[in-house]
Amino acid sequence: MKTIKIDYILILCLSISSLSYAQIHYPIIAHSHNDYKHDIPIENAFKFGFSSLEVDIAMHGSKIVITHDIEEMDSKPLFETSYLIPLLAQIQSRQDPLILLVDIKLYSEELMDKLHSTVLKYEEHFFIRTQENNPAKKIQILLSGEIPRKEIIENEDFVFFYIDGRIEELENDYYKFYTPLISMNFEDISKWNGKTRPGRQTIAKLASTIKRIHEKNKKVRFWKTNETEITWSTLMALKVDFIGIDNTEEFYKKMKKMKLVFEKSWK
Repeated sequence: MKTIKIDYILILCLSISSLSYAQIHYPIIAHSHNDYKHDIPIENAFKFGFSSLEVDIAMHGSKIVITHDIEEMDSKPLFETSYLIPLLAQIQSRQDPLILLVDIKLYSEELMDKLHSTVLKYEEHFFIRTQENNPAKKIQILLSGEIPRKEIIENEDFVFFYIDGRIEELENDYYKFYTPLISMNFEDISKWNGKTRPGRQTIAKLASTIKRIHEKNKKVRFWKTNETEITWSTLMALKVDFIGIDNTEEFYKKMKKMKLVFEKSWK
């Protein structure tokens, strides 16, 4: 309880003083949640210092489309031409590696084969699971969503695909491989609204969850967090590694005011 009490006091200080935050900042990966929905995707994420982007996909006919749901699929843009190729064009001028979190909204073997063959066409840009330290590679793909993680991890053909894991599977042996990140719905832990100071119970539960994940040498990301300064400073003080953001420009301005330098990559 002593450690939790210290963390709680620290967070209160961070909430009051941006100067205190600047002095004890914790490196983070700024993650552009559903980047494809932004007014200027990719470009603004890079402009505002983000090094992790998210795109939602599903299979429609013989094509992979960008979509958050499976309604009106005929009108959805194609993943390859509308997002992947523009991303590759802009990555050329970027020195640091990028994380591309691909959230699969409707899993199928057909989609996996199609995604693999699509990425294979541009393989020079992507990290390969057995060659992680190749400096020429710029993009690491993490697959997320309701997917058979064990099956993907154990499939030796899927050399480009790392896994965005879930805490329910954390203790399984197969999670030792190709699973650098654990993501969770924040609302499964707490109903804290992010507008007032978090309670001790919230801090305790968050701290224990984050510690458990870090002890397995995994990074931590929550989704469904509120976009408030007190939320961001709380998560950072608790050493959450990825901060998911919808309003990338607002986050950039707030962090710049705090004199925070984002982590360029986790590599």
